[in-house]
Amino acid sequence: MQVFIGATNRLYQLTEDLRIEQVVDTGPRLDNVMCPPPTSQCQCFGPNCAQSLKSLTDAVNKALVVDRRSQRVLACSSLFQALMLTN
Repeated sequence: MQVFIGATNRLYQLTEDLRIEQVVDTGPRLDNVMCPPPTSQCQCFGPNCAQSLKSLTDAVNKALVVDRRSQRVLACSSLFQALMLTN
């Protein structure tokens, strides 16, 4: 059995006796709520372009889904990205 914990900017995989097995950094990453997901450039037109600049933003992990069949963990965070871990 494994235990998965989501924290700000980190995901932890623990053994059943709660020893750290793996740590994944999920942030901070360049992001802006006014921009599309990170695979796209943030395009801005008009006088408010300064509001569309990306800055380092913490990844607050909000949900973890363990897909045992595919042996992966899906992490949903406050950033515009999804992160998958595989065994």
